Order: sequence, then C-alpha cells, then structure tokens
Amino acid sequence: MIDETEALTTIDVNTGRYVGKRNLEETVYRTNMEAAAEIARQIRLRDIGGIIIIDFIDMRIPGNREQVTQRLTECLRRDHSRANIFELTELGLLQMTRKRVRKSLNKAITQPCPYCKREGYILSTESMTIKALRTVEEICRAGCDGPVKLRVHPRVAEQIEERFQEQIGRLEKRYGVRIEILADRELHFEQIIEDHVL
Repeated sequence: MIDETEALTTIDVNTGRYVGKRNLEETVYRTNMEAAAEIARQIRLRDIGGIIIIDFIDMRIPGNREQVTQRLTECLRRDHSRANIFELTELGLLQMTRKRVRKSLNKAITQPCPYCKREGYILSTESMTIKALRTVEEICRAGCDGPVKLRVHPRVAEQIEERFQEQIGRLEKRYGVRIEILADRELHFEQIIEDHVL
C-alpha cells in the first residue's frame, strides 16, 4: 500500500492472510525481500520523492533485516535519482529520502479537489479528457445505431473542443457515427454519462 501525502510517503508491506505453513520468519523474510524489489520499482515508476517511510513486516533475526535493507539498496542503484537509505528498525520501519526529478505520478494525474476544500484529490482535466475519449471509443466499438452523446463537466468538454476535435473526427470516420460531447454543469468533475442513460 502506497500513500502519498504532502509531508511524506508511506509504504506498507503485508502478506495478506498468508503467513506460511511452517516457518513464519522465513515467510516474512521472503515477502519483505520481494517487496523491497517491487518498492524500488514503484518508487522509480511513480517518481516518488522526499521522505519515504517503508513499513516492512517485523523480522526477529537481525541478519534478515540487514539483507532486506541491502536488497532495497541494490535495486535502487538502477535509479537515476539519488536516494539515502537508513537502517531498518526493530519495528520494521525503514526511512529513506529520494530526490524527485519531476512531478510524482499521483500529482501528474490528479488535482486538488474543489468539492472538499482541497483536502482530497480528483483526476486532472487531462486525465478526465482521456477517460472521456476512451469511453466514446468503447461505445463506438460496442456498436450503436444513433449518434454517440456523452455528457461531461464543462472543463472536460472545453478541453476536448480545443485539443481533440481531430481525434473525434477520426473516430466518427472509423465507426461511421456522429459524436457529440455535451457540457453539463450539474455533473461532478469526474462524472461521465452517456446521454441516452438520462
């Protein structure tokens, strides 16, 4: 589980319900070793930076804790951004810092939520535009008799009008249908509705 906040990013590792049949410590160790490699990969993919706290599953054997830390360090060597990793504590917490090169994936595809006083996040205009275009194409692929009408938030409709008319034209030509993107002020920003549903 990866949770990004303004102050830091927390990553929680667990086995789900599986705890192994014989040796719990061995199961925990192997899970943490696999998680270390995947965490390094996700940090690079999402370009997570700043302070990162990783909550590995508790291990009793000090040597196992050292090997998990070493595994994470080795996997992060392929990363172009500099990372500082500190020792794994007895509670299974590992602290690290990483220099961010660009916006994290989460920040690139979301924006502060205007509905909840900017405490949460909603998809960005670009993300919603892509989602609307994919919805149009899915409707076209499924086959339809009349025109394809989609109701979206006005900001999304404006983005499609300004930047994606050519793509809409290609879809109309390919599927032989007319496509209408309708702005609806009553819709939540992340809502997309096929007109015939209303």
